[in-house]
Amino acid sequence: MDFSQQDFLAFILLVLNSFFVLLPEEGELIVEGLLNISWGLRRPIRLQMHDDNERVHFSCTGPWRLDQTGLNRNEKAAQTVQKENTLESNNNSVNNEIFSQNLTKRTKLRDTEYPLISRILHGPCEKIAKIFLMETDLGEEVTYDVTTKLQIRKEAPESLIMDKLQGIDSHIVIIGCGMSGIGAALKLTKEGFKNIKIIEATGRSGGRIKTTTFGNVIVEIGANWIHGPSKANPVFQLACEHGLLDSQAMSEENQALDVEGHPSFQSFYSSSGNKLTPELTKSVSQLFLTLLGKSKEFILTEKEPYPSVGEFLKKEIAKHAVEWKDDAETKKLKLALLTMMLKLECCFSGTHSMDLVGLGAFGGYKTLPGLDCTFPGGYEGLIDAMMKGLPEGIVSYNNPVKCVHWNGSFRGANSPEQTFPVMVECENGETVPANHVIVTVPLGYLKEHYETLIKPPLPLSKVHSIQRMGFGTNNKIFLEFEEPFWEPDCEYGHVLCGWIAGHESEYMETLSDTEVKNSMTEVIRKFTGNPSITPKRILQSKWHSDPYTKGSYSYVAVGCSGSDIENIVQPLPLQETDTKPLQVLFAGEATHQSFYSTTHGALLSGWREADRLITHYTQSPLISQNFSSKL
Repeated sequence: MDFSQQDFLAFILLVLNSFFVLLPEEGELIVEGLLNISWGLRRPIRLQMHDDNERVHFSCTGPWRLDQTGLNRNEKAAQTVQKENTLESNNNSVNNEIFSQNLTKRTKLRDTEYPLISRILHGPCEKIAKIFLMETDLGEEVTYDVTTKLQIRKEAPESLIMDKLQGIDSHIVIIGCGMSGIGAALKLTKEGFKNIKIIEATGRSGGRIKTTTFGNVIVEIGANWIHGPSKANPVFQLACEHGLLDSQAMSEENQALDVEGHPSFQSFYSSSGNKLTPELTKSVSQLFLTLLGKSKEFILTEKEPYPSVGEFLKKEIAKHAVEWKDDAETKKLKLALLTMMLKLECCFSGTHSMDLVGLGAFGGYKTLPGLDCTFPGGYEGLIDAMMKGLPEGIVSYNNPVKCVHWNGSFRGANSPEQTFPVMVECENGETVPANHVIVTVPLGYLKEHYETLIKPPLPLSKVHSIQRMGFGTNNKIFLEFEEPFWEPDCEYGHVLCGWIAGHESEYMETLSDTEVKNSMTEVIRKFTGNPSITPKRILQSKWHSDPYTKGSYSYVAVGCSGSDIENIVQPLPLQETDTKPLQVLFAGEATHQSFYSTTHGALLSGWREADRLITHYTQSPLISQNFSSKL
């Protein structure tokens, strides 16, 4: 049988149920493939097949025969795995099956190997099945040799997805232009969604990422570090792509370091003005980190001995203190150091006290390898770079949202003939209709406004989870000096940064700069033993009194568990009903089960909700029928 190019395209799409698509390019047809694996996994993962033999060349524009591609070469070899497609799947889960394979480099197929077009018609050949794994929660592409003992579900390729989405008139509103909101918008626009609007309450992008200058020094009012700067961290990857980091931060050595979220401190001073010996501070630090590591193990047990991390640590410290053989003064110093480290952990966790942090769920937080690094030009440089990837005018600034009305039938001023299930009402009276709304507001704001922000009211299960989750305040105090009084080899110029967490941090926001500066001067003079030290200027953050954040970041509180984060994440409506699905979705750092309180957790949560919408539309029966009817 002879085929024209158009006939061949229709034939492939019809036979393969829209699995592969061929795009004309300079006399060639290019074939792309996507595979989704969704069984045996906590989250679906996506596999994409690539090779350089994907092009089908045409020697003429007239009738064309199937055998002109050389597809019949060694068909038996290519077909051998077809019989194995239904192999038993009970040997291992997909996780075990994939991750048991050897990691390989991304390689091109040789001319003697089978091109992807051959695999379309005859099934995958085990000899050449090189597929690339992308787990969205890690944001990292990894290459694997994969066996054929994988049950796979075929889906549309990315190029076909793009064609489908471009014809969809879906209106999506994103509330909040922080890391998660920008991340969601970027992914959606990249996948073809056109009607996207970000509504931001303040006059800038970035949310809790906020960079400014203090004197001639760049300082971070908000997020400070990339926690775990390694290939598994999407924020680090984006920063590298945009050239925002120095060579040391991007080095393989830096990425390989694993400090489990706790970088070492070089110097410790007592309130008497004396510097503590490295031997003492090292042994105490090791003890504290060991106990902290033990506190994370209870996520694997059914019952924990104490409700909070603080109680567990204090009980364990007391047990060790009884066995110390030191003199009374050394014991006193050790206990003071451990108390200080417990307070420092409050800053890391964003809480007033570790007694408020749940012991059972504490181990759910995951750290990534890499020594935490900063942006030489400021964290907002990444926000600026990401914003350049969005369409002009996509953000409506200085526009606080009053209420998200969902599960209704609303009409927009610009499209009165169309109805929408969601309507976003702004404080200025503006109303924005939408098919979907992604809420990315901080948990602190959601805690205070959930009763009025979303109507009809949130389901009780979601409300209780919002109430149980912890959200604390962690502020910074920047002090500028005429001359640095610290060690000459210190790299931080003439500005110091102090951290204060909890209720004291919230109280500090009520004080004047002069009052805070005087208190800090007294503390520094006491601990250094230098009565002449006087700060020149002061700058402090005030995240708790910020009306659109109401704090700094989240933690899993006593009585809370990972299921509470899952409850908060669940889109509205909760159940599959006759109403339109995915009307209100939730993102933000507090909605990531493993990376809450981090910028990469925020980014991944935005990607997650964008992927949820993309999957919804690309797997929609209606869209599939409409697309198939055109063949």
